Order: sequence, then C-alpha cells, then structure tokens
Amino acid sequence: LQSIKPFKTCWRVQVKIVHSWKQFTLYAGETLEMVLADVSGTLIHATIKKQQLGKFQRLIVTGEWRIFENFVLTKAMGRFRVTKHVYRMSVMNITSIVPCASLSSDIYLDLIDFGKIHNDESLNENIFIDNSKQFILNLFNIFQVDVLGQVVNVGEMKIHIEKKKLEFELRDTNDIRLACTLWGTFAEKLLAAIEQDRERSISNGFDASLLEIDPYLPAVHDFKENLPKDGLALTINLQVPKVRKSKEKGDEYKGNPTITIAELLQSYEEGKFRVLATICAIDIEFAWYYFVC
Repeated sequence: LQSIKPFKTCWRVQVKIVHSWKQFTLYAGETLEMVLADVSGTLIHATIKKQQLGKFQRLIVTGEWRIFENFVLTKAMGRFRVTKHVYRMSVMNITSIVPCASLSSDIYLDLIDFGKIHNDESLNENIFIDNSKQFILNLFNIFQVDVLGQVVNVGEMKIHIEKKKLEFELRDTNDIRLACTLWGTFAEKLLAAIEQDRERSISNGFDASLLEIDPYLPAVHDFKENLPKDGLALTINLQVPKVRKSKEKGDEYKGNPTITIAELLQSYEEGKFRVLATICAIDIEFAWYYFVC
C-alpha cells in the first residue's frame, strides 16, 4: 500500500479489512467505508459508493483478507483523515475483490503514549486518533494511532443536540491523564458496561469507530500488568444542579406570567413569559449551534 500512486488504476493489493462502517453525507450519499491494511502494517482508507454496494458489500467482512484489483486513488483531504496514508482508495465497477488466504492475524494497533499527545506539536489534529482502552472494556477506532488506558473518572450522560455524550478520563502506566469523550451509541454501550462491571472506556469518531468489550490481546495483558499498584478506584462524577433563589430584577417583566420550562415546551401560545432557571452547563463543543432565532 505504501507504493501505490494515482497515475494508474491497474494496481493489485493483498489487504486485510481491519474495519468497516456505513456512512451518509450530502455530498456522496450512502457509502461503505473501510480501513485496509497490508502485511507491513500500512493502512489506507477505502470507499465503496452506493451504486456498487449490491455488488461488493457481501465481500466486505471485517478481519478477513481480500485481493483488490483495479481501483482509483485520490488525495486524502478534508478536516478529518482516517489514516496517515496520503491517498484514499475508491472502488469502481470494474474493480475486482476476491478472497485470499490470511497473511496475518494482527489487528494493526499503533499505540501512543499520553505524554506524546499532550506535548508533541507535530501530531496532526485533523487525523483521528485511535483510542483503545482496556479494563473490562476496550474501544479502538482504527485510525492514525491507538491509545490504551485505564478509566479513572466518568461523568454523567449528557444530551448534546439530541445526541448522547459521555465524558471521562483515562490514565496510562505513568499515571498521565487524558480526557476522552464518547458519542451516541458508543456512549450508551459504555454506560451499560459501566453499570454491569463498574469499569469504563474512550472516544469515538462518528460511526467510523469500533467498540470492543474485554478483548484478548497481548498488548492489553501487558498494559494491565504494568499499571501502578496503587489500588486506584474508579469514581463517577455526577453533577447535581444547585437551585438558588434569585432576586428578580426590573419591574418591566413582572407583568408577564411565570411558567416552567416543561410548560413552555408544550405551549403553542404566543406572548411574553418569564422562566426562572439555573444554568447547569454551557456546551462549547465543536458543531454547537442553535436551530432558530
């Protein structure tokens, strides 16, 4: 994969399907996305468009090896890149995908120290960081690098623009901490595991991520053996809003009726109302916006 270039389409590569997921964008519509790896560990992002799904989808099985022949290469661009590879592969109607013998059982992790994430300015923030965490749970996104850590603090489940969000903290074997976030079904899956086992895990990159529970991997075993023997217990941080009595300022609002937030949401009446509320949190995550003025 390191040798392929976009000046022709008649390439032939033997690759392992490390990960696959369906994706929808306004520009491309529905697509099947993949991360492919060769025996040397080089990864590349590949795409199958909706028109070719019927022909190729059954051949895309995560963990199996395939021979891809005749495909298009384009420059890997955009705000987020799935792999370090400078090119991105696209399947054509004339592309051939056939099964082949397994060349390796490796899952191609590229573990990185937390300290490097905090201190290395050379890390490209537009490339997803593959986050792996083990201790009853393991989440790994097949991206640029992988992170292995122990969950030590977990916040409460929040709703961000109708999508669930769970924030937590990892530590590595040097007790360096890393803040992490899970979104949507990844947050739900992690919270369910927390409630069952009282242990937790890290951050997904949209639907491109893969969450695994309790994987049997040598790297995970070594990580657990090297953790500090300090008996650190996992804590759950729940924020309880504090209700304070406030003095109402200004006489100009006293003529308006006071209603609750629940009543406001159910009301279709136009008019001026007063709502006395506590600001529990201010969300400053990316993609924050409001629907109407």
